[in-house]
Amino acid sequence: MMTNFLKFISTLLVVATFFITFNAKAQVDKKATAETKNLYKNLKVLKDNRFMFGHHFTELSGCYPEQWVDHKDVKNKSDVYSGLGTYPMLFSYDFGDKNFHKYEERIKKAYQRGGVITVSWHTSNPVTGGKSYDLKGSPVKEIMPGGKANKQYKKWLDEIVLFAHNVAVPIIFRPLHENTGDWFWWGSSSCTPEEYKAAWRYTVDYLKKKKVHNFLYAYSPSKGEYDERYPGDEYVDICGTDFYGETNEFPDDFIAAIRKTVEFANEHNKIAALTEFGFRKGIQRCDNPKYYTDMILKPIINDPVASQITFALTWRNNSITKGYWVPIKGDIFFENFVEFYNHPSTLFIDDNINLYQKKKIQSK
Repeated sequence: MMTNFLKFISTLLVVATFFITFNAKAQVDKKATAETKNLYKNLKVLKDNRFMFGHHFTELSGCYPEQWVDHKDVKNKSDVYSGLGTYPMLFSYDFGDKNFHKYEERIKKAYQRGGVITVSWHTSNPVTGGKSYDLKGSPVKEIMPGGKANKQYKKWLDEIVLFAHNVAVPIIFRPLHENTGDWFWWGSSSCTPEEYKAAWRYTVDYLKKKKVHNFLYAYSPSKGEYDERYPGDEYVDICGTDFYGETNEFPDDFIAAIRKTVEFANEHNKIAALTEFGFRKGIQRCDNPKYYTDMILKPIINDPVASQITFALTWRNNSITKGYWVPIKGDIFFENFVEFYNHPSTLFIDDNINLYQKKKIQSK
């Protein structure tokens, strides 16, 4: 009799734990728009050895056939498009602190093409007015209520609120990224773990309170360093990692960082992603012409854990001298990039996968 009773109690505890865990680990914004919820659900399907390829500022700057910048006109230009005749599936933008609305029309157009949108935020130091690399003035502490930079920070957040309402399409928002490094004012050398977590939570809570319901929130430390700075399951939808390295760091360190990220995401019922990746200071410095297949694609898809990432975003093409991350026609990497594009595991716009539909996309 006692044995049956103990089994009954044990079963109740398991069920209760399941429901508590499920509720705690669901999508951050319970009031998210229908398309944002659909995107969240469909991204989870992409754990099946497929991932979206993304390129930051793909239609804003490039170096084919020569360096170009297109901040004003929508010319359908992109180094990805010039090479492949199609766009990446993931379009990436950045707020900075003065361009909250500069890319709204481009974002709407990328969405109309079927693209998924992610936005990072390299904001200036709100205390000193210096660049994001200015570490002075304890800015993470000062942006909180009662701090001397709180008013400025709220002004910026209000611009993001207006942006969200203006574009009205799902956005993967990636603030305060690479926080385990020491180069940004929100990094590990500039604030305690508790101060960082408080700033992240304050940011998410503020946006939700202002009725921003078209954001998924992506947390992306460097190189899979999931430590005590993680702000909590109630504040994160996507667990990502940013990884830039030299030849000797691919593929072992690269895959190790992705594995740590995926394992953490799975443990917390989150979406896993490679939120930034690339050869440090640009692919032009790499001596392996098969970089995209041998150093990126094959190591990912051949690893049962790393292959669960849902997207992989590389950085902007600046110029041949300043650095570029997507191969261009005529360089030693281009034919290999075509091979990367043709592989069934990589998703570009012309794969015509609708991640905004209510019905979940088909598994591979």
